Amino acid sequence: MQLTPEEEREVLQSTGGLAEKLLSKAGVHVVFPGEKVKSGKKTGETCIVVGVTEKKRKRDISPGDLVPDRLNDKVKTDVIVIPPIYASGVGGYCGGTESTRPKDRNKQGCPEHVYDPETNKPYFNFPGGISIGNANINDAGTLGVMVRDRTTRELVGVSTNHSVGLKPYVTGPHNGVLEYKITDNGYTFVLTNMSTGVSAVSAKMENDQGPYYSGSFDNFLAGDLYKFTSDTNLHDFYISTTVTNNDGGGSIDPYTNITIYTSGGDIRYVNGVGTGAPAISGGEVMYVTVPPSYDKTSVYYGSWLYPNIGNNIDLTFIGVPPRKSTNYKYPPPTKEYTDGQLDPKYLNIIGNKIGHPANLDVNYHGGTGQILLGHVRSVSPIYFAHPSNNVQPINNCDACTIGLDPRVAQASHNVLGLTTDPLVASNSWVDGILFKSGRTTGVSPSGTRLTSAGVPVGNVRECKITSTTAIISVNYCPNHGTATVQSNAVFRDCLLYTTTGEWFSDSGDSGAALLIKDPSAGDTLKLTGLHFAGSFRDDNADNIPDSPVSTFGVGARIQNVFDELHLTNWEGTIIAPVDNNCIKVDGDCYIKSDSTLVRPTHRTVDEIFDDCDKCTND
Repeated sequence: MQLTPEEEREVLQSTGGLAEKLLSKAGVHVVFPGEKVKSGKKTGETCIVVGVTEKKRKRDISPGDLVPDRLNDKVKTDVIVIPPIYASGVGGYCGGTESTRPKDRNKQGCPEHVYDPETNKPYFNFPGGISIGNANINDAGTLGVMVRDRTTRELVGVSTNHSVGLKPYVTGPHNGVLEYKITDNGYTFVLTNMSTGVSAVSAKMENDQGPYYSGSFDNFLAGDLYKFTSDTNLHDFYISTTVTNNDGGGSIDPYTNITIYTSGGDIRYVNGVGTGAPAISGGEVMYVTVPPSYDKTSVYYGSWLYPNIGNNIDLTFIGVPPRKSTNYKYPPPTKEYTDGQLDPKYLNIIGNKIGHPANLDVNYHGGTGQILLGHVRSVSPIYFAHPSNNVQPINNCDACTIGLDPRVAQASHNVLGLTTDPLVASNSWVDGILFKSGRTTGVSPSGTRLTSAGVPVGNVRECKITSTTAIISVNYCPNHGTATVQSNAVFRDCLLYTTTGEWFSDSGDSGAALLIKDPSAGDTLKLTGLHFAGSFRDDNADNIPDSPVSTFGVGARIQNVFDELHLTNWEGTIIAPVDNNCIKVDGDCYIKSDSTLVRPTHRTVDEIFDDCDKCTND
């Protein structure tokens, strides 16, 4: 039985959200629609497959962590063992079937994915599959493929958010200050969200749609800065730590983590110290922050003068994983981080320099030098759990774009060892056959070669898609150390794929483009995802002959990456600073087209031709 992506989604929807909630149970980290297996045989029944770290007897599992036999009284479950999933951080090695981890065999990446073997220098045209990394951090990842920004039409590289150096992630989805204006009619506060212009009477700043619901009055997000500007006629407005209706008598506990400015712009109150009451009126301004270490889940706003004028403000906390910083020591701590304090160099990676090869790989394998690929242009933020949250944030992808540095702009639609043709985005399907080219494990599956028509052949083993809609908890703990609740980020709509008998991917391959063999297009390869996480199992323990290892990979569907970062396919056109009718770049001929104001994508031209026939016949 092979479910279509649409059928997979229908199965998930039929559970009424219960499939997703299984990830809150101890030991559960993968959930996806599949076929139930009983006594080693497929039954033909659709079910929700639940991946756990290990199977235990029911008597050894707490009642709250038991996986029910059915979800919503409709869909059966099937429990299997899948090792914990980790973000694919740093590592090294090309191919192989040994059970020894690639990253432990070679810590400086796959040679031809670090340096161009023809020159022993960095690749000047930046094909997919090469080693890249934040120029300020000793880490490494993979450049996936070049695509276009839908808005600017410029070429950008695609990789993963975490592979370019962001280790603890930003604590919230907002940028800058969130401002609310407050007015009243003597008995009711009217709040206006100044970014949206939407007003609400006695706004209840909470929602039941998760902390990232795009409504006008979301929960307060710990770590963000909020500004309340009062109308000139406003009566006192306070924030309280007592989440009860005000009785009009002032018997509340004021929230003191505030700064108050007078209508003249002078500070009169800071964090519990100052003149007057910790409330604003008559044109005053209040700035409010909630530390990520705050031990309550709600606060309350109101007025001392009028009872029942206020409402709840629910708080959302975003955890940060154990961090790899200048003051961080291994092994990772066993306790959860709740302070949310970020190492400054990880606070914002937009604009960070990206080098090729990564710092870890410079001057190895007989090659020399490092060049600036470009700068981080955009990222998909990743949100983690926090002990104070009542909901688990859900992510769609781990991805970023890299804008080419104008001094070295030189793009390639090649993916090393897999294709020299421009790639077209494609949907995925269960049992679809995947290929990838990554910094650590090179081209996989091993033995893959291409025919003149660009069709992959010769691979001994296959990597097949198990699910196109998997919901997966990914551990971002550095160095695969101790996991805490705040180390895990949950992703939905993921590609889950497996390979038996060899390493399809390992640490350092994050960012690699996932290419699918399309039988409807002569088995040519199409772009279907972006690899960002995985795990492995030593099959020797199960006495499986000639299969020392199985690897599990997790990728974001390419359409999710495109949608979140506003990208589209690169059809292969280039822009070069020459006026001739025909040029040759990387062995391909290009014919002059209409003028454009977009900056050059290529600065190096192999040959120039006035006669296009000479170029194509050269």
